[in-house]
Amino acid sequence: MSFMAKYPGRCDDCREAINVGEEIQYKGGPLEAERRLVHVVCDGAFSDLDRDAERPVCPKHWLIQPCGECEVE
Repeated sequence: MSFMAKYPGRCDDCREAINVGEEIQYKGGPLEAERRLVHVVCDGAFSDLDRDAERPVCPKHWLIQPCGECEVE
């Protein structure tokens, strides 16, 4: 069950700020110690890393492609 945040905080999944008025929910087990407060719509902690792992990396600049100067074959 989701609800609106009454106080600012931090999402336990993505570690981004939770702002007053955002839709949030508790995630986890039935015990209070097992529950985590998270955004209802959240990419999670490692979503950017997982998404970027599938993209090629520029061997010269070590940037995720395209870096604008190099081409990975």
